[in-house]
Amino acid sequence: MSSVSGGQLCAGVVEPKSAFVGTTLDIPDVSSPGWHEAVLIDARPLADETSEVVLEVPSWPGHLAGQYLNVRLPSQDRWARPHSFSIATPPTATGEPAVQLRIAVRADLFAAVPVGATLQVEGPKGDRMAWRPESTGDRPLLLIGGGTGIVPLMSIVHAWTTQPQRARLQVIYSVRTLGRQLYADELARIGELPEAEVVTIVTRGEYGPERLGRGGGRLSAIDLEVFGLPPGSEPECFVCGPVSFVESVTRMLVQTKHPAVRIRTEWDVSLEEEDA
Repeated sequence: MSSVSGGQLCAGVVEPKSAFVGTTLDIPDVSSPGWHEAVLIDARPLADETSEVVLEVPSWPGHLAGQYLNVRLPSQDRWARPHSFSIATPPTATGEPAVQLRIAVRADLFAAVPVGATLQVEGPKGDRMAWRPESTGDRPLLLIGGGTGIVPLMSIVHAWTTQPQRARLQVIYSVRTLGRQLYADELARIGELPEAEVVTIVTRGEYGPERLGRGGGRLSAIDLEVFGLPPGSEPECFVCGPVSFVESVTRMLVQTKHPAVRIRTEWDVSLEEEDA
């Protein structure tokens, strides 16, 4: 492992830093269409300021890789306003709905929510970023994530591993510091597969740039040329991260002759807007 079309405001941790639990709305009961009762069954540190939460949703209808859900937390006035999170869990290989869903959240958001608490979730949502293997055929996948924008891409990565015939997988992960890197061990294992390569670029500090033989700074057109896939291989491109990251990467992909129709984008208002 080496370390255009419109976007949606939904991936990763998509809430601004202000106003979370305690801000309430007049929201219908969980019995309203699309909402499901969920139980928080696990929470653990994932990276600096980020935790991974596992929700068990018995009535979950199933989702596609790359989709997201809305979550309502219990608050003093019954329910806080919804927050949107990408789903890191892939669809099951059997086609049965996955009922345990992994999401990455801002650590303080769930700090007061104990394991065993009942929440409400709505979804799945986000057809734009959803990966349907039957529609991409044997075309390679080029996944480019910035900061917490890697979360929906993890669902796609794990779904890719279950395919009977796997096309080329290229993952480029741009992250500010090593301390903010999500899913490092999982990505390392994926990068060991013969059909895959994972390149992690740390844009601040010495680890990423020097190890990869590049100078410091954010993801560049040269990085995409060196570590990406050529347009001639006709890859399906997925880009997720902060707004400025997604716009910059999408522009560079188009300039290097990747067809806009094969570029799927999603905006992520992450832990910090400049997280990548």
